[in-house]
Amino acid sequence: MENLKNSLKKLKWDSVIISILSVVLGILAIAMPNSLGDVLCYIFGSILIVIGITEIVRYFMVDRLFGGYSLFLGMILTIVGIFCLTSTSLVQGIITVLFGLFILIDSLNSLLDSVVCARMKVKGWILMLVLSLITAVLGIVVMFGSFDIIMIIAGCSLILEGIRNLTITLVFSRKVNTAKKEFKKLYDEKFIDVDADVK
Repeated sequence: MENLKNSLKKLKWDSVIISILSVVLGILAIAMPNSLGDVLCYIFGSILIVIGITEIVRYFMVDRLFGGYSLFLGMILTIVGIFCLTSTSLVQGIITVLFGLFILIDSLNSLLDSVVCARMKVKGWILMLVLSLITAVLGIVVMFGSFDIIMIIAGCSLILEGIRNLTITLVFSRKVNTAKKEFKKLYDEKFIDVDADVK
């Protein structure tokens, strides 16, 4: 039980750190959208190339007798990494769509949590709902906008996402879990009552 509490506490602080980093990255995206987009592509491409070359070397040093998986993976990662370095505009477009999709899915998940809290009459559910809706709309706009505007909106989305996650983690995490448990208990009780009536 103590290990579980420690794990949950660690998870909570991991979420806080990620939220703060999201806010910082959001501010940078608003302040210098073009530069940050290029830098992210260069960093991502370089990381992929390093990992790809490592996998290729690993194939010739270790895995040659066990099949070509490492070689295949290394070649794919290296090619994708080079593509990131040489076609930054296209990569930025792909990243934009994926990023917007991620924001939208995460926001919908939080929207469902706020609905559960509303049904269980948990205080503060309106704030969760509003933040989730705003972030969802920004996620959709991010998916279909031009890159300059996208980076600014992505920055706003990151800031809102960070604030929302911080709010949920520090204020509502216990309330959300309690509401979910009460909702499940209420649902189970209704299911048992219906089952008893059928019998």
